[in-house]
Amino acid sequence: MTLLTALTIESNEVCVTHAGPHANGLFSGWITHTDEKRRGPILTSEPLYATPEEARAAMQAIVDQIRAPGFIEEAMSIPPAA
Repeated sequence: MTLLTALTIESNEVCVTHAGPHANGLFSGWITHTDEKRRGPILTSEPLYATPEEARAAMQAIVDQIRAPGFIEEAMSIPPAA
């Protein structure tokens, strides 16, 4: 995940959802914009989850982590990869 993705999730209203089942029978998690003009995905997972609820819970955990106090500040202090 990029810092821009984290900032987008941190500072915007988002929708946590799922897709699938995929060909492997599993579900992927999605974090999307709620604004109709920007309805596209912000962050998606690989199809790793056995149920839609698992996929949504995993993505909600990411949203919660990003919005936790200090997360963005810590992320901004990490030097870029060489």
